Amino acid sequence: MDPGRHTAAAIVTEEFLDFSASRGNDLRQVGLKQDCKWCLCVSRWVEALTAHKEGRIGANAVPKLVLNSSDESMVRDSGLSLQELEQWAIDSRHSN
Repeated sequence: MDPGRHTAAAIVTEEFLDFSASRGNDLRQVGLKQDCKWCLCVSRWVEALTAHKEGRIGANAVPKLVLNSSDESMVRDSGLSLQELEQWAIDSRHSN
């Protein structure tokens, strides 16, 4: 059982799947592949963003968020502003 809070709806990439596997969570084992939409643990998504900002992984390893499918607590739990999250999103909280 995964105890994480899966509040970040995102579209995963091969690069993210590699990153997640390197951190001990091989999401391919549950059938995920490039372009799958999945609710990620917000902490793993932030970890990928931080690794990108530090130059350890490329931007493509940070999954694009689907904000309108994400739980509202994701903004609070990420520690980031909505505006920063929207930079990594395919939509906006203000979309209908």
